[in-house]
Parts: sequence; C-alpha cells; structure tokens
Amino acid sequence: MRHLVLGLVMAFLLVSNQAAASGTAPVAYLSNDAGPNVLAVDTSSSTLQPTSIAVGSMGTTTYGVAVGPKGAKVYVTGGQSPGKLYVIDTATRAVTPVTVGMYPRGVAVSRDGSRVYVANALSQNVSVIDGATNTQVATVTGFRGFPWGLTVSPVSNRLYVTNVYGSYAGDDDVKVIDTSTNQVVAGGGVSGLGGLPMGIAVSPDGTRLYAADYGSGPSGRVWVIDTDPSLMDGTNRAVVATVTVGPQPFGIAVTPDSKHVYVSNSGGNTVSVIDAATVSSGASSPMITVGNSPRGVSVSSDGSTVFVVNWFSGNLTAISVATNTTRSIAPPGILFPVAFGNFVTSITSIPVNFDVVPKAINPKAQGTIPVMIYGSKSFDVHTLDLSSLRLNGMAVKIKPNGELMANYGDSKGSGYDDVMVHFSTDGLQATPGDATVTLTGQTMCSPLPCSGTPIQGTATVTFLY
Repeated sequence: MRHLVLGLVMAFLLVSNQAAASGTAPVAYLSNDAGPNVLAVDTSSSTLQPTSIAVGSMGTTTYGVAVGPKGAKVYVTGGQSPGKLYVIDTATRAVTPVTVGMYPRGVAVSRDGSRVYVANALSQNVSVIDGATNTQVATVTGFRGFPWGLTVSPVSNRLYVTNVYGSYAGDDDVKVIDTSTNQVVAGGGVSGLGGLPMGIAVSPDGTRLYAADYGSGPSGRVWVIDTDPSLMDGTNRAVVATVTVGPQPFGIAVTPDSKHVYVSNSGGNTVSVIDAATVSSGASSPMITVGNSPRGVSVSSDGSTVFVVNWFSGNLTAISVATNTTRSIAPPGILFPVAFGNFVTSITSIPVNFDVVPKAINPKAQGTIPVMIYGSKSFDVHTLDLSSLRLNGMAVKIKPNGELMANYGDSKGSGYDDVMVHFSTDGLQATPGDATVTLTGQTMCSPLPCSGTPIQGTATVTFLY
C-alpha cells in the first residue's frame, strides 16, 4: 500500500472482451439491368444513398463493379458498342466515362490502384486503363473465346481471366496475363475443362484460384486451380479439385483469411460455402438460402460478412461468416441488380476484442502491460502487424534480441489462435479512476510498399494508486 501511495500505478481490469470499436460499415455499389445508373447502399442501415449515380444514356445497362483502394473510386462497366468503363469518384460522385471494347463484362483493379482491367467479351480482349489518368494504355489480345471475369493476384504480376467458350474454340478456359508486359502467358492457363466459366477469384494468399462454371448443368461446379509459381509459364496449370455447388454458379469471392469461398448459385437461389482446407473433387458444399437469382458476391474487408446481390428479388442478403445466418438488405428502388465483382467498400477499421491481463498489474514494477487479443472465425490474429500496435500510444515491448514480446495460442479453447502482446509502460500517464484505453494498429500487407487495414478496439480500465 505504501508503494501505491507513492504513486506506483496499478491497473485493475474492468474490461470485457466484447468491448470493441465499430468499424464503418461498407457501402455496396450496385450495377443493374434496369437503367443507366449505379446505386449506393448503406449496408448497416439498409438505406439507399439519396440519389442514384447517373452513368451513360437511356438504354444503357451496367454490369461489372470493382472498388478501388480505400474506396476512393468505383469502376463500373456498361454499354455494348462501344463499351464504357465508368469511373466514379465516391467523394464527389463525379463520373468519368472511358471508352473500352465491345460488351464489357468484368472489371478488376490492381492492388495499388495504378491499373484497371476490363474484360471486353465481344471484342475478345482486355483493356488496360491507367488508374491515375483514366486513359487506356494497352489492349491485351489472344482470346478466341469471350473474356468475362477477372481477378488480380495479390502476390504476383498475374491477371487471371475467365474465357467463356474458350474450350470450344480450342483456347484456354482460364487465361493468364503478365501485367508487367500486358501479354497472355503462353501455356500458363487452364484448358480442356469445357463449360461457361464466369466468376473468378484468387485467394488473398495467392495460392489458389477459384472459377465458377456457369454452364455445368443442374449441379454446378467450381474449379480449384493451383497457382504455384513454378507452374506459371509453359505448363498447363493444375486443377486440384472440382467442387459441386448449386446450379448456374455466377459470382465468387474468398474470405480475407483464404479459408472459405462463397459462390452465388443463380439458378438455385442459394450460396455455396466451400471450405478451402478440406476441398476435394466431387465433394458437395453446404448451401445458404438467399434471394431470387443471386448474382454478385463480395466479402467485407474484415471477413465478417458476405454480401450477395439478388437480381430478381431486387435486394441484398448479408451472411454472417461466423454463424452463416442471414439478414435482408432491401431498401426500395433496387431493380435487377447485378454487381459482378468486388462491389463493397472497405471497412474503415476492423473492430478487435481484447483484455488486459491479469486483472491487476503493477506497470512500474513489471515494466509491461500484457494484452490478450482474441482471434475468431472472422478475425485471424496472424494477420496483425504487431509492430504497428499501440495501446494508448504505448508500443509493444521489444526483447533484448530485437524480437517483439508476443506469443500465439488458443487461450480460450475456441479453435482460433489469440495473441498475447506486452506493451511498454514507458511514458504511461494515468490518473486515478476509470479510463478508456484504445488499441490501434493495422494488418500486414504485401508486397510492399502498401498499407494494411486499420484495427481498433476500446476498453474501460480503472487505475488505482
């Protein structure tokens, strides 16, 4: 007690691991078959933003959507001949049209936003757009089918493109483009699969490619393709599994931890959930009932929610990744939405749950404050950039050998790893009584230079003297 009177700080924990800051909910940008506009939907309040964003002229419809880095720009394809890429400034809602090829379908954005890629089905090519100037800088040819969906590898200079009717024309079903040269990689695609590949997604760790075969019959299928760099050039890429899903699979998306794949089955009013760890050929995936004729599917940046666009129902379905429960997002005014691609903006920050442990500590005596950050199905603690973490401005303690003081393990038996980090008490300032402490930081990202997604959590602590 004498030491307390002299001012040695003790932190008595009153925090619950449920206390966390809420991130800003994503906005869903919806292309549609009903007219020349794009709708912006607040996914938390289920409301439309005040007015639709007008693009094109009467008779124009829109199709593919891609949200740029940080949500500053949204790219939407539309029109037929000539086709257009509509570049939307999300702050001002100003629209810049860019002429591309005939009947543009999918659109994808490079990690840094410097390049935008558009699949022109009837031109049988891919337009390459400069993200800074909104001008076309290259056209990738070499398709004998109809390029449809695209996805950019997060870890290499590769762009993957589905090629509808490619097999029937003696071409690849999935083609690979070297983004450093804007050339098709000879022998680097997947051929001989048949069907109508449309939606495509690459896992965030870059190891697997998933392509939805729209024309695979009453029971749909998804091809699981190995992206091993040793098979990049000169070798037909390995198909490691063909997974059975619902009829007419259309959109496809992978969770940020690469563990689950969500596929919209437009002919079955369902979404299939593929477990990437146990995937095997012929296996069936569990299905979640959504709206009528689901099309686009996109995962929130924190991995907690999957958003599905329902074409005939005129609404969205939000699926909880943790529980597979659903809720409807149905503001009036949505007609025949498509949203083929990544149509939701990033969450401003990922909310994290944490505890300061033990319940009472003496920072001056120990020199550190231990904090347990909890993992869950929707948050993988291994994605954290531990060097970025700050607890009320205090950094993670560094060991004499230069390593950060951190340990991983499943502390609660939840099946998900947690991480214990120790924060230095240097510069700690506190007054007696209750106070709010804030944990901030960001997730890791690669390749550098880049910035991860911010994380944030808060808790109430009582400081005693």
